[in-house]
Amino acid sequence: MIRCAIGRVLAFARGRVFAALTGGCSRWSREGAPVGRGRVLPLVAGGCSLTLTGEIKNMDYKDLIVWQMGMRIAKDIYVIVIPKMPDSEKYALSNQMCRAAVSVPSNIAEGHSRESTKDYIKFLTYAKGSLAELQSQLLLCVDIGFLADDDIRSLLAQTKDLMKKLNKLLISLKEKIN
Repeated sequence: MIRCAIGRVLAFARGRVFAALTGGCSRWSREGAPVGRGRVLPLVAGGCSLTLTGEIKNMDYKDLIVWQMGMRIAKDIYVIVIPKMPDSEKYALSNQMCRAAVSVPSNIAEGHSRESTKDYIKFLTYAKGSLAELQSQLLLCVDIGFLADDDIRSLLAQTKDLMKKLNKLLISLKEKIN
């Protein structure tokens, strides 16, 4: 059996990667079935999830780890970064950062809700572009002197982690259509 904290990869089961999303530790039986508390969902989502009872059901975009991470980053931009920006940037760089931050989870949600895997891939690619744009804008804010390194360190780490997860999801989806 494999035990793991929330949000970590638990195991490969039936050719899919699964991760604990909520509710404490989860375990896997030798047969590949999840047991224990919490919901166990695919880390690399193909539109379905395996519940603790072993049933397969459609996954909502709000269950995607990448969407949740994108929402957290967007919230942090509004709550942590924007209040520290000068008023002169309210309609310039601050506005651009807000739009890029909101675009990440929005594109993940829109892509997941599309009918085809190719459309999903396209919108995940847009999300990656918006994430890279946001990273560049944060670094520019430090270079200009609007923000300190400490102000963005955590956000840059979050964006880097999300970029890795988006890349893994894209690879999985591209394999699915090939």
